[in-house]
Amino acid sequence: MIPEVPDGWEVNRMPAYRALKQYVCPSCGNAIAARVGHVVAWPQDRPDERRHWHDHCWRIAVRSGRL
Repeated sequence: MIPEVPDGWEVNRMPAYRALKQYVCPSCGNAIAARVGHVVAWPQDRPDERRHWHDHCWRIAVRSGRL
């Protein structure tokens, strides 16, 4: 699945085999366990704000216009 990309954002898919550690989703605040595929996204002009998101949390944020 290719993640939705809103204007002004860079978005990559992190496959499960490359997800080697746990992250915290900025949307729900819950853990994204190691070895779970997810989305990595950041504003185009601010790569230091790169965050790891659950797939469903990313879709909800994009569709609701929260980004």
